[in-house]
Amino acid sequence: MQHPASEVDRRHSLAKGPLVVASALAMIFGMIIAGPVESALAGSSPTTYYACLHKGTLSNVATSMKTCKSGYTQISWNAVGPQGIQGIQGVKGETGPKGATGPKGATGPQGATGATGPQGGSGIEDVNWSPSWTAAGYEQYAISNTTIESGSELQLVSATATGDWSSCTTGYAIYFRTYPGDVVLATWSSGSGAVLSNTPATSADTSPISISGGQQLNVLGACNSGSAPAVSFSITLQWTHAPRVIS
Repeated sequence: MQHPASEVDRRHSLAKGPLVVASALAMIFGMIIAGPVESALAGSSPTTYYACLHKGTLSNVATSMKTCKSGYTQISWNAVGPQGIQGIQGVKGETGPKGATGPKGATGPQGATGATGPQGGSGIEDVNWSPSWTAAGYEQYAISNTTIESGSELQLVSATATGDWSSCTTGYAIYFRTYPGDVVLATWSSGSGAVLSNTPATSADTSPISISGGQQLNVLGACNSGSAPAVSFSITLQWTHAPRVIS
């Protein structure tokens, strides 16, 4: 049985419609692919394409707008699609190996001379010595542990003695001196006994004395009528140290 011509034409149109549309899409797709390449080579902005569409067929494809015939639809598209979303951040790369040590830099210029510092001290100091002894015989003494270096000077500032020497009815004598050398700096003496209470020396030599050979300090006391009683002293000296040569 033969189909009416109208039905045959309708089926033919339906059969070829998808092919025509696919053909048009393929053509557009090809232009989209070629567009970015063309734009990248030219280094210009993306190209906009214009065409007339009629029953799935493109015509008058150009890069400038064209007037389409009656029954045709004017369309346009850009060769570059919209920007995609930002991708996720990549993993951190491994730390590179340590670089080689660079060469030693050149020696810098010499710095400016610094300001002169303050003058040093004179090497003079006040020293205190507090010797003492307990009653133990006719004559008693005490010697300092410190040795005064050779080339220095000593000068008596003050000297006092404390002790009950009233039992020395026939007299007593106490000497503060250097030892050895026996340079007497202060003396407490009397022809009869006495009670000493921070008593200054009976006689004192306050002039500077030079020390040679290294000496110590010494106090020596004697009671003419019995054992030397206990006594304590408070002695202050000015010690001028010997100059030192730095090599």
